[in-house]
Amino acid sequence: MGRVEWYREEAVREREVWLSAPASNSPFAWTGNGYVMAPDGGYVEQEGERVYRFPIQVHDGKGRGRELLLEVPLKTALKAPDANYSKSGQRYVTRGGYLIGVTALRTFGDRLFMTIGEEGGYRTLVLVLRDSGCGNELQQLGFGLGFEIYLEIVG
Repeated sequence: MGRVEWYREEAVREREVWLSAPASNSPFAWTGNGYVMAPDGGYVEQEGERVYRFPIQVHDGKGRGRELLLEVPLKTALKAPDANYSKSGQRYVTRGGYLIGVTALRTFGDRLFMTIGEEGGYRTLVLVLRDSGCGNELQQLGFGLGFEIYLEIVG
């Protein structure tokens, strides 16, 4: 095998949060000049909080990237899992997704389609990919979800 310069293995960031759910399949999509991926499952920072967060990474083909944070407001606070989890102190880590997760990413032209799976079905968020000259950026275009979506640039 030869060296492939565009390959970059992403490290999953350890987070001190109340509940974390590792990604079960690390969704990934090529863009015109790079890629977008969801390297980790979602997390809830504190017990009782009503926001589920999902890190999304956007990279150009030159090793530059940034992390976006998809924040999904919840109608009610999540309950602690009752199966398929480990617990350390007051922290829960599930074995795979928990109730909601980014299950697929795909591109078509300058659009990124982000599928969010939930109990009983899925929803798709559509974003515009825009090249700012220093790598891909995302702008919210619209969505058919029953909840609001926020994208926040992290770091």
